[in-house]
Amino acid sequence: METVPSAVLNKEILGRLDIEALCSLACVNRALRFSVESQALPSLSSLHLSTISPGGQTLIHILGRCKALCSLTLNCLRLQDHSLCAFLTPRIRELNLWCCSSLSYQILASIGHNCPNLRVLMLELADKESPHVFENNLAIMLTSCLQLESLSLKIRGFGVEVDACAFQSIIFFLPSTIKSLKLQPVLERDAFFLIRRIGRNLMETVQPPILTSSYYSSFNLRSLSLVLDVITDELLITITASLPFLVELDLEDRPNTEPLARLDLTSSGLQSLGSCHHLTGLSLTRCRHNHQGTFKRVNDMGMFLLSEGCKGLESVRLGGFSKGNLPIMNLCLRGCKRVTDKGISHLLCVGGTISQSLTTLDLGYMPGISDDGILTIAAAGIGIIDLCVRSCFYVTDASVEALARKQPDQEKSKQLRRLDLCNCIGLSVDSLRWLKRPSFRGLHWLGIGQTRLASKGNPVITEIHNERPWLTFCLDGCEIGCHDGWQFHESGFI
Repeated sequence: METVPSAVLNKEILGRLDIEALCSLACVNRALRFSVESQALPSLSSLHLSTISPGGQTLIHILGRCKALCSLTLNCLRLQDHSLCAFLTPRIRELNLWCCSSLSYQILASIGHNCPNLRVLMLELADKESPHVFENNLAIMLTSCLQLESLSLKIRGFGVEVDACAFQSIIFFLPSTIKSLKLQPVLERDAFFLIRRIGRNLMETVQPPILTSSYYSSFNLRSLSLVLDVITDELLITITASLPFLVELDLEDRPNTEPLARLDLTSSGLQSLGSCHHLTGLSLTRCRHNHQGTFKRVNDMGMFLLSEGCKGLESVRLGGFSKGNLPIMNLCLRGCKRVTDKGISHLLCVGGTISQSLTTLDLGYMPGISDDGILTIAAAGIGIIDLCVRSCFYVTDASVEALARKQPDQEKSKQLRRLDLCNCIGLSVDSLRWLKRPSFRGLHWLGIGQTRLASKGNPVITEIHNERPWLTFCLDGCEIGCHDGWQFHESGFI
């Protein structure tokens, strides 16, 4: 390392390491420790310590050398106010503070006084003081951080008194620069007041009247996340009417008792989301922490109307809609780029009847799906007869082998009848051997277009076709279900 130029060491090596790697490197020898302490740490622009909870002295030892920090993420479980305040500077643009069980509400005012240029704030506090103390310190912070774009406030262990009024007055101090807002917890009635005020100012921005009040500034809110006591039709209708340009909506409720019919979410409320034409991300969840209830007043028609109205959705998360026991037979996740093998495992292996009821599964064009996901399907998807994995580039011969080796239980498990492998470029010609007898005994249709398996004149394909004349090979990239079979005639491929 002595021969490495100082500029190269600091910029190309040390500058690419995170704090844990730098601390480990500093233990190697004195020269590296000097470089880490004198060059690497002072030049760090971001620091993430969310997986460990440093004490005050440890934080001083680390942050005392970090003079250029713009982004700071900390697990504050063992920190007091005075340990943190020394490192709150005007340079900070992003601040994420987790597990702040020992911090007081005064930290809000300290953030406002010391970080006026803050753009992103995530704060997880504990309920330990009066709601008025919280409100006063929150107001100081919000009126000081006038460039704030993303605000996430989570208060754990809220009591009834704080629940009733903690966020009632936030609208009066919320900066107009806010684009993303996350609050937990919020009463539904307070959410109405907040959303209507934001919506009124938004409409005044889009269509300014002749005379406008300057008391409230205009908002450009694009993302809203709330944890409420209950989600109702009226709340969703208010959101869609007041915030038509919303891009992301995340709502979770935690009712203590079964909501009354007029104070619950139904298919009508779900249908109203169709007017949010810019919506790309949606999460609706009913937590069972306080009461074992579900959104039982939402039916299949409500789900259908939601899917028809929100054509631009890219990410959907639904919980508490009774989904674990419904007899879902057809499921299309095509193009869901953020769903991975882990999601397929959760879908089929965490209980419920979907692993038995599901007969058609479409995982086409999903880069997160690989052999692990297909192995899960082979083991747990006992009812699946139609499977599409087209354009899943990480599916290899191992997936074909796993599906071929599946030993069906005559009482429960069913045979695959149609399998779409179109454009699975990870497959090799060797996987054709798994299509011979006795594997895939129930297969009637196989799509292998745009793969190495589809080479014309392949003797293995001809052999398989002769063994199984009822099996239709599709070589043109058709969707599951083309039954023309014109790709073959008596001598093999056309």
